[in-house]
Amino acid sequence: MTLRGTRYFVVCLLLALAMSGGAGPVLAQEGLTPDLVGTALTGHAFQFITKYGTVGHKVLWKYDDAKAKWASDGRSFTIEARVGLLNTKETTGNRSSLMTQRLTVIYDPDTKSIRVEQDTATQGDSVEASWEDIKKEFPDDEIFSSGNPATPQSTAAAGAGFSGAVPNNWDATRTKDSLFLKRKTAKAKSPCGWEMSVSASITAKAPARAQKPKDAAEALALAEASFKARRQGATPNDMAVGLAMVGGREGASSFAMGDFKGAIADFALWLRRGSWGGGYTGESFGCNGAGQVVRNGEVIEFSYGASGSGCWDNSSRSYLVTQGVAAQEEARAILASLRWDGKNSLIKAPYLGPKYDGSDLPKVVLNPATIGKLQVGETATIEATVPNIKPEDQPLTFNWSGTFEGTPESATSSPVVHLLTSKPGKYKVNVGVDGKRFGIGGGSLEYEVVAASASNTSSSSSSNTSKTTTAPERRIVQVSNYDGVSSGPTAPTVLTFHKNWMITFIQTYHWNGGRGTSRPGTIALRDGSGKVYGPWNASGAPGQGGVPNAYWEVRPNFALPPGTYTVIDSDPTTWAQNAASGGRGFIVVRGHERPPKP
Repeated sequence: MTLRGTRYFVVCLLLALAMSGGAGPVLAQEGLTPDLVGTALTGHAFQFITKYGTVGHKVLWKYDDAKAKWASDGRSFTIEARVGLLNTKETTGNRSSLMTQRLTVIYDPDTKSIRVEQDTATQGDSVEASWEDIKKEFPDDEIFSSGNPATPQSTAAAGAGFSGAVPNNWDATRTKDSLFLKRKTAKAKSPCGWEMSVSASITAKAPARAQKPKDAAEALALAEASFKARRQGATPNDMAVGLAMVGGREGASSFAMGDFKGAIADFALWLRRGSWGGGYTGESFGCNGAGQVVRNGEVIEFSYGASGSGCWDNSSRSYLVTQGVAAQEEARAILASLRWDGKNSLIKAPYLGPKYDGSDLPKVVLNPATIGKLQVGETATIEATVPNIKPEDQPLTFNWSGTFEGTPESATSSPVVHLLTSKPGKYKVNVGVDGKRFGIGGGSLEYEVVAASASNTSSSSSSNTSKTTTAPERRIVQVSNYDGVSSGPTAPTVLTFHKNWMITFIQTYHWNGGRGTSRPGTIALRDGSGKVYGPWNASGAPGQGGVPNAYWEVRPNFALPPGTYTVIDSDPTTWAQNAASGGRGFIVVRGHERPPKP
C-alpha cells in the first residue's frame, strides 16, 4: 500500500518547547522554524495512522527549507519533501515506495505541538522501490548500516524507547524500562552572599500492562483525587514557619503522549521562608507533578519534581520562584513531547528560559541614582523604576521611608516621591518594592539641603547673568510622558515663556533604544531673532536599568526674558520623543521667577 490510498494520513511530532516570543509568525515565535521542523522530520521513524490501522513503514524525508511557504495566519507553512516509504514488515501489499509529497505543518499554540498533514490533492507520483533504490536517495540513514536484511524488522524491535524534544539545559539517561532527565542546576550568588540554586528531574516509565487506569477519564479521576488529597504534593510540611504558595501551575488536567491519553496532577511551588534566631535557615521550595497515560491497556507512568534553596533573609525569592516556575513548565513540555516509538531519539532544542545568573530578573533602580546639593525650597523628585518586571508581578507596591513630602501610606502606589527641602540638613530616602509573587528589592538615596546662596555664578558669559536668586525653584516646562519613545524629534522643541525667569536646570532625555549615549553633549536655547544662549556642557545621569548618560543635565543659572525659544540639543539623533509629545524632544526646565525690571 502506498501513500496514494492513505486519505487519513496524519503524522504527529510534538516538540512542546517552552520558549519565549519575538517578532514574526507564531511558529517562529515559538522557536519552531521550517528548517527546525524539517530537520526533526528527516531520517526519523513515524507511524502512519490511517483508517485501516497502523502500517509498518519507516518514513525517510528530504526537505528543502527554501520551498517552505508560510500561511497568512502565521500558524502553518507548507513544505515539499522527497519521501521514502520503507516497508519494515513482511506484509502483503505494503511495498516500499518513493514519491514527492507536499505537507502542511500546523502549529497548536495551546499544546505547543506540531501536526504534519498530507496534502492528498497535490501528491506527486508514487513508484514502488526496493531497499536499494531508497538507499540511493537516503544513503546516510542508519537503517541501511547493516545492509539489506532478508527480513526487515520493525523499528520498535530494534530497541524500544522514548523519543521527544528536550531543551539543551536538560541531560538524559536511560535504563531498560525508563527515561530519566535532569535539569542542569541553576546557581547564582544571592544578595545575602549565600548560594541560591534550583534543580529538577523527570522520570517516564515504559508502557506496562495495568488494570488502572483503563482510559483517559479514569486517569483524570485518579489525578484529581491525588491533588485533593494533598495540595502541596510531595513538598513536606514545615512546623516552624509553615509553607506559602508562591507560583507555578497546580491542579489536575488532561494530558497526552501521542496516542497515549490520560491526565496529570500538578503541584505548585510551595515555599518555606528563611529564618534566623535559633540558627540561620535558608528559604526553600518544592514543586512536583505526576500522571498516567494509557493506550489499549498499556500505561505509561511519569513524574517530575523541582526544588531550590536560598537565603536566610528571603532575598533570593525572586530567583527561586522564577527558576522554579521555568523548571516546572519545561518538565511538562518535555513530557508532552515524548513518544513511545522505539526510536530512542531526543531532539535537542535551544534553552530560552530565564538566565541562570539571574541578570534578567526584575530589580529596583532609583532615578537619579545620586543627587547634588539642593537649596532650601528647591524641587527634586526620585523615581523607583523596575526593569524586567513581568505582568504576573504587577501591580507593584512601593514602601517609601525617610524624608520626603507626604506619608509612606499615601505613597504605596507611586513610584515617585518629592524630596523635602524645607530646611538645611542631610537626609535619606528609602524604598522597598514588592510584586504580587515576591519582593523585588529596594534602594536608598542620601541628599543634602543647603541654605539658598547669596550669589550664583553663571556658566555663561552673557551680560544677562543674574547674581542673586532668592525665590524657590519650580518646574517651568516639562515635555515628557510614560509612553514608549523613539529617537530623533520630528518637530522643533519650542518653548514659550511669559515671565522673567532665572533658568537653573535643563534636562533632556536620550534613551536611544536602551543604549543611552557614550558621553553627554551640550544644550542651548535660540530666541526668535536667532540669538543663542549657551551652549552649556551637560553632565550625564543613568536612566532606567542603568542606561548610561540617558539624562543630560545643565545648571546654567541664566536670566531669560519672556519670549519663544527653540531648544538645541547637540545630539538630536538620540534625543527621545514620541507621538504623545507631538514629536518634540523630551525636556524638563526648572528655575526661579524674577521680578520685572523697574
